[in-house]
Amino acid sequence: MIFNIVFTIEAVIKIVGLGANYFASNWNLFDLFVVLGNYVGIGLSLVKGLESGDSLTIKRAFRILVAVRLLRRNKSLYQIFSTLILALPSLSNIGFLLFLFLFVYAVLGVTLFAHVKLNGLLTE
Repeated sequence: MIFNIVFTIEAVIKIVGLGANYFASNWNLFDLFVVLGNYVGIGLSLVKGLESGDSLTIKRAFRILVAVRLLRRNKSLYQIFSTLILALPSLSNIGFLLFLFLFVYAVLGVTLFAHVKLNGLLTE
């Protein structure tokens, strides 16, 4: 709630300071969208009586969008993020290889222990 108030104050100060130029920047519109989305989540939790977990999920989704702003401002963070995006295809190959090993060991385990009785000892 505190962050929502801070972002609201930031948006109001920018709207007052920039006037109509506030709506010319896409990042300002993005900030306003995040603030209004948080208030929609709060409103849904009050009006519809959503569980606190449901409304928090909506609010968290909008707060995650704020992290996107950090990529624009911080060049080194942007480089790390772009490196991660470029590495995802290689990570998917490694993930497939790990899945293949897991599958082989699962089949091997089922084959080796197929004759063990339920609740029986391994020495029977």
